[in-house]
Amino acid sequence: MRALVAAVALAGMFASPAWAAPKDATLVMAFKADAPTLDPHTDSSQLTYQFARWVMQPLMHRTPEGKLVPYLAKSARWVDSKTLEFDLRPGVKFSNGEDADAEAVKYSLRRIFDPALKSRQSDRMRVLREKDSVEAVSKYRVRLHLAYPDGGFLNRLANSGLIVPPKYYASHDPKYLAARPVGSGPYLLKEWVRDDHALYEANPTFYDPQYPKVKRVLAKIIPEDGARVAALVKGEVDVIFDVPPPMFDRINQSGKARVVSKPGIRIFRLGFYSLWGGALADRRVREAVARSIDRAILRKSVLQGAAVEVTQIFHPLIMDGYLSPEEYPY
Repeated sequence: MRALVAAVALAGMFASPAWAAPKDATLVMAFKADAPTLDPHTDSSQLTYQFARWVMQPLMHRTPEGKLVPYLAKSARWVDSKTLEFDLRPGVKFSNGEDADAEAVKYSLRRIFDPALKSRQSDRMRVLREKDSVEAVSKYRVRLHLAYPDGGFLNRLANSGLIVPPKYYASHDPKYLAARPVGSGPYLLKEWVRDDHALYEANPTFYDPQYPKVKRVLAKIIPEDGARVAALVKGEVDVIFDVPPPMFDRINQSGKARVVSKPGIRIFRLGFYSLWGGALADRRVREAVARSIDRAILRKSVLQGAAVEVTQIFHPLIMDGYLSPEEYPY
């Protein structure tokens, strides 16, 4: 019998999915929505990053505990405030046989600025906008020349700028590549029916023999919350995401599945555009609104305790520059 887990994307700082692998070789997961594309350089949505990273690797990786570590890179170091150098893992290959080397990194990071792509990542990667910003020093060493000091850039490389095989991506148009990703990650995409399901199989050439630990992953798209919960309780899927707190009890009391929460990165907030004038341009008005929201009761009632209270949009696990600011008590 499958081990069933409801993985909850919660509000607040601590809320990300976790699951237990099934006893057979296929893990079936249900999501609320599909990725708009699997081209890793055009979109900046979390779903695109999530699905694309099963197939591709970024230079860096953020662990579940929030630690930033090298991934496709073997090491990373700041040469000075505007120069970042990576030594890559030698001998790694993409699933199509191309080398995952310095030239591949150079091609991938520069591809984001191809005008034909109209990439939504180009702004967050703008420190590499200059043509000669990415230097292949040797086969497995890359040096990035930033346009200006950017202490948060290394962190962004844990999501943006996934590395792809140059020959393959240069020889196909963006529409073709949006549904046929190739990378050096732990899985291969075998089938994708948009907004319905995607099948991933273990990459037999993945360099780390410890991974992947599940041979196949079937990602189903089930938009309706109740339908996802029903599929979980019936044993049709092993893991579901985005479970509304009012459905926690239904799952936990089913005897067949359970809700598991882990540290996550989603922060729900109310934001103001204060530069347009009017009442919101007055700091005292914004402070009054902040003091009028009872965050504690929202967390306890609406979210049933599945969140923590935060005071800012910076996240202590993933964002450089986090500080503990003054709180506005209710």
